[in-house]
Amino acid sequence: MKSQFHALLREAIVARRTGALSGTAIPDAHLAEATQANSRAFSWLLRRGELVTSEFADQSAVPAALLLLNAPSILKVRWFSMGDASVGDSPPLLPTQQILSLIEVPPTSAQANSNSVAASAPDSNELQRLALGVFQNFFGGDAQLRLDRIVSNLGPKANSTELARACAKTLEPLLGEGMARSYFKKFF
Repeated sequence: MKSQFHALLREAIVARRTGALSGTAIPDAHLAEATQANSRAFSWLLRRGELVTSEFADQSAVPAALLLLNAPSILKVRWFSMGDASVGDSPPLLPTQQILSLIEVPPTSAQANSNSVAASAPDSNELQRLALGVFQNFFGGDAQLRLDRIVSNLGPKANSTELARACAKTLEPLLGEGMARSYFKKFF
């Protein structure tokens, strides 16, 4: 059902639709195998494809949006179309680019290139542990796949600085250049 939520959300953003996405989801990974009893209702209001309000698991605004995007399981989802005039002209909570980046699923076939200089550089292990921890905060269960794809795509001549730049570039749509680079400044 999470893929259906992502598909509906992606379509609403791309087509710049106005309406509400609502349903139920399980907010905690340790409850992921639980039943409907552990689920919580969510509600997102979009205006012309931009998220303007969000509520989920006793949270609202950006914390609710991020919690839902990282929810391990979405049990129900529905889209209700609305007219633009029925939704107030509020500023978006999150940029649409950030939302799309968070729901993008990296290819599962990406494997780290073990011949890459970035993968074997002395400080690479420390950098990769740091990147994995940061990515887990923003991408949840897709963190390792994203890191593997970055390392693999860098090629055999990459160094740790290039790996740090690529990791920061992955976070830029979410945090902006300055904040994204601050996580990896030790390696620049």
